[in-house]
Formats: sequence, structure tokens, C-alpha cells
Amino acid sequence: MKSNTELIFIILLISPAFYSHAQPDFRFGMEAGLTISQPPSKVSYTIKTRKATVTESFKPLISPLFGLTAQLTVFKHFLFSSAFQYQLTGSKEHYHRNDTDMLYGGNYTHDIWKNQQYQKICLPVSAGYKFRISKIYFSASAGFRLNYFLTGKFYSKNLVDYTNKADYLTEQSYSPLDSDWSIKQFDNQLFGSISVFPKQNLQISFSIFSGSSKTFDLSSLSCTPESFVNNDYLLSFTWYIKNTLFSKK
Repeated sequence: MKSNTELIFIILLISPAFYSHAQPDFRFGMEAGLTISQPPSKVSYTIKTRKATVTESFKPLISPLFGLTAQLTVFKHFLFSSAFQYQLTGSKEHYHRNDTDMLYGGNYTHDIWKNQQYQKICLPVSAGYKFRISKIYFSASAGFRLNYFLTGKFYSKNLVDYTNKADYLTEQSYSPLDSDWSIKQFDNQLFGSISVFPKQNLQISFSIFSGSSKTFDLSSLSCTPESFVNNDYLLSFTWYIKNTLFSKK
């Protein structure tokens, strides 16, 4: 009992010194940003056995993100952050093929359009290091983000255009969250971030989030399931309210 009392007494003695040296700085902020799931891309190739030409293109949705952020700085350089975010994400894909009908003769084009859109709630936590170059502060951090998918929408259109007979057209629209082979509503991502602080209360960040791809389809018996790339590239702006805790008067 005596040793425990002595330990508590020692902690009480050194706590003020630790607090003064650590100089903790805690603040809240409002975050807004724009995200894409991956950079746009386009690839063309030829199927030599059929002399068919194919073009595949991918366009991400430029989507908004809004959030509330809490940030703690200790020892002037070590940053610990957490946030509550709402994010919209998605993509647009187009497959185009020029080919020859080997059975009936003539040429045809085959187009497939796929659009995906999701709404999710995100809870990121990170740790990082803050440093100064000249008169401007920067930071680099890494962390973990938990995502909960609120809604999902998948739309596809398949069009085959023949030159010598009737066209073929199919359309599909469903939620990947409600399909037979559905995506998980909870998932996680790892991320890295770099930030600049042009003003004391303003933070501009670029973050890359990466997670495993999500596979789904309308039927669990499908031979060609769909997928969604579970990545995010985020450019965000955070405006911090004046320090309300641990700040010096």
C-alpha cells in the first residue's frame, strides 16, 4: 500500500513537468474535399485472331467529402488525428469493340457501359509528424480508415449493333448492397497523407486510401461477377476552430 501511495505521489509531481514539456494542443475542424476512386485511364488493343479492335476507358466520379476533424499535437511535432466523414464515390466504365460476325458475316460493334455510385460514412484515425520548412509547416502521416457503405447503385447497358440484322440491347440496374452476392457494408482502408499548413488554422491535405476490391453480382451463380476498386484519392481543406483545450491563455 505504501509503495502505491509513493508511486501516485511521484506521478503527481512529474505530471506538471510532463504537461509543460509536451505542450499538448487539441483542436476541432471542419473538412471539405474532392475524391476520385482512381485516375482516369484508356487502353486500346487488337484481338489478332479475329482482327477485332477494343477500347476500354475508365472515368472516376469527382465526388464530394465532408467531415468533422479532431487533431492533437504533442511535443510540437507529433500529430494524432481522427474524423467523422461522409463521402460519395463511384466510377464510369466503357467497353467498345469493333468485330466481324464469323457466323453470319458482316461487321458489328459491341458497347458496354457500367456506372457505379456509393455513399459511405468513414472513420479515419492517423498518426504523423509535423515539421517546418522556412516559415511554413508540413506534416506526413499514416493511418487506418473504417468505412460503412450506406447505399450503392450499379447500372449497366449492353448494346450490340449489327450491320445486317436486329440489334441486341440489355440493361441492368440494382444495388450491390442488396444483391445475392453482395458487397460487405463494413470495410477498411489503409492510407497515407501529406499536408501543408499555409495558415495556423488551415490545413490542405492530399491522401491516398487503399483497400481490397469489392466483388458483387445480381446472382451468386454468375460466371462474370462485377467489382469495384476500393481506393480513394482525396484533396481536402480543413479549417480549425480556435484551440479550446490545453491551449495557453
